[in-house]
Amino acid sequence: ASDVKFQEFVLSVVEEKELASVSTGEKRALLSQYEQQQQEQEDGSKQPKLLPPPFSPDLGDHDSAKLLELQASIYKRDRYVLADPFVKEAFVQREAETRFMKATILELISASRNDKKSKVIMECATMSGAGKSRLLFRMFQDLEFQTEEGVNMPLHVIRANFNGADGGRDMLGAAGRQTKPIKAACRLLLTRGLLSCSPDASCIGGLDVSDQNLPNADELCKALFQSFFGGHDSNGHRAKGIIVVHLDELGVLIQTRSQYEDKEAALEWVKQYLYSIVALSDAASGRFILPVITHTSPIGRIFQADDLSRANYVPWKLLPFTTNGLWLIIDQNRKLHNMEPVPDHDKEKWSSCMALTGGHPSLLLDAFPFQGEFPAYNAATVHSIIINMLDNRRVKRLPESVTSQQAQAFLLDVLGTTRVDETRHDLILQMGWAWYLPDTLSKGKVSTPFPYLMRLMVRAGGVFADVANQLDPAKQQQYEPTKAMEYVAALGFLVKRVGNVGDWIGSDLSVRGGKGQAIRAIRSMEAPFMSIWPSANKAATDFGGKVKVEDTFTVVIGQVKMQSFGKDTTQAFQEVMALAWFIGEAVQKKSFDMPVQAVFVSSRRAQSADRMRKLNHAFRVAMSGMLTESAVREAAGCHFQKERVTVEYVIEYLQTQPTSNDFDFEYVGRTNNESDSNNGITELSDFLPAGVFAGWE
Repeated sequence: ASDVKFQEFVLSVVEEKELASVSTGEKRALLSQYEQQQQEQEDGSKQPKLLPPPFSPDLGDHDSAKLLELQASIYKRDRYVLADPFVKEAFVQREAETRFMKATILELISASRNDKKSKVIMECATMSGAGKSRLLFRMFQDLEFQTEEGVNMPLHVIRANFNGADGGRDMLGAAGRQTKPIKAACRLLLTRGLLSCSPDASCIGGLDVSDQNLPNADELCKALFQSFFGGHDSNGHRAKGIIVVHLDELGVLIQTRSQYEDKEAALEWVKQYLYSIVALSDAASGRFILPVITHTSPIGRIFQADDLSRANYVPWKLLPFTTNGLWLIIDQNRKLHNMEPVPDHDKEKWSSCMALTGGHPSLLLDAFPFQGEFPAYNAATVHSIIINMLDNRRVKRLPESVTSQQAQAFLLDVLGTTRVDETRHDLILQMGWAWYLPDTLSKGKVSTPFPYLMRLMVRAGGVFADVANQLDPAKQQQYEPTKAMEYVAALGFLVKRVGNVGDWIGSDLSVRGGKGQAIRAIRSMEAPFMSIWPSANKAATDFGGKVKVEDTFTVVIGQVKMQSFGKDTTQAFQEVMALAWFIGEAVQKKSFDMPVQAVFVSSRRAQSADRMRKLNHAFRVAMSGMLTESAVREAAGCHFQKERVTVEYVIEYLQTQPTSNDFDFEYVGRTNNESDSNNGITELSDFLPAGVFAGWE
């Protein structure tokens, strides 16, 4: 702003009335151009770096050969070629997503005739900063394809970013309002594809690329394939290939067009724009064009208005990173900066804290900088990192337009692992605050990393705000990451398993005095009532309450116990049975005389299927209050003729005792392959969706 010469330079390129519409990407490009010009002057160089076209041709008369001549005559300026914006960070390949992309392309090139199967449009819509753009920048570098006949199929990527200058300013601004979709598609393929320049005419030496002066789409397509893959192969056959057109942040184009036409008209325009690109695919000649969309807000619904006879719409998931994947990101970045990987013993300590990022790579790198020595694990450092994680610039930007009702509805779908229509949470999805994991054309699950979850719980109010308040690190001297997982898991169970959620979700969780006070509150409080509280020794988190289902009161009570996600151990019987005996004691004292639904949630691996069946039966007997723990231990000692009675003998003895249908038990944990729901086990990964905590899977 203080450089008068730079201001004069900008005004020589951009008219003053258009300055307000210049994007950040264009500003960076102008600054780079200006600095290069200044350097050339200092070096005494008189030779201009950018040569204008030797003529201003009528492109409408150009066949593919003339288009290639035009390409050769224009100097390609590297700074206008979209490059990997993360070159200073290591890239970690996402195996599952890459396999899916490769399988889709292999199916595409197996098409031998021009039908729906030969024309595919792919879309990945997920949260901001999750790495979708980065993945598409790097995914295709190592992929190779062959037809069923063994013919090599080379691949080339054309990239456009609609969230910056390079995405096609002429299509986003007022001048592009009347542009027909086919013309917009041709302009993109000509500039971004053939000429490797921005669609802005000033960036290609003043070449006229207005609607009236664009080449024929078929001739342009021929020129693209000849330029990328050569005219003929060694056997004299016309070269075959795959052109991937990566349309990054395409949702911005919809939002921009929606400013001067209604939403449905904008969606229809974009649909025809995509169809115009994919229509240039020609399976019969082995030339395939594949549009791949990446952005925060899903637009797959625009294809549901017709029978999709013109193309096959394929949504693909971008999965949150696992804890192993997050550590790989850290180690690869440290290697890039000539640093040693984080030792395994440190990884085990830090994995639970890292899990709070929800597998989100940007939250990870902001919370755990990879430069310098990796921090030692201690309470003060953990507390500081979690505060920084929750105060992240991405997390703090929750617009006031997100109402309490919208936040609450979203959280209920996250915690309930509900399959929802992709339009249900449009506002939150468009903000880039949610993972969207489609499992059908129009349905999928929504999720959000723990830091975003906390911010949304505060906005939602009621039970959600109370949980967020209890988990606020600013109000605690020490912060144990597993406590956050336990509270969210307890809340998730109540949402997923307890009926009439709307009746109790607006109440507060006022109990703070442990199991004893909680039992008294359950006895005295009117239904609906729910509470979450730390266990007496703070080694677990308990929850309980009273609900009314079809005129019948039911007590819900349970315990959540999480260990470090860096460990792999099996859940011990003693901890589970301790909860059962506590419930049985309350029943004996007639603290409540109504059916009881109990649950034990653990991050540890479950016991074998046979032992879990026995535990289920023993738990139901113990919680019924028909027998005391001391009486059972004495009887088990006599039965097995043992002086020292272990929990295994107690469980074996309880197999001989009857149960009551008024007492139900559910175990939630990491199952073994032989275990299933018939053994009273619910898989932990079914309990919360992926993406709240990394490693939950």
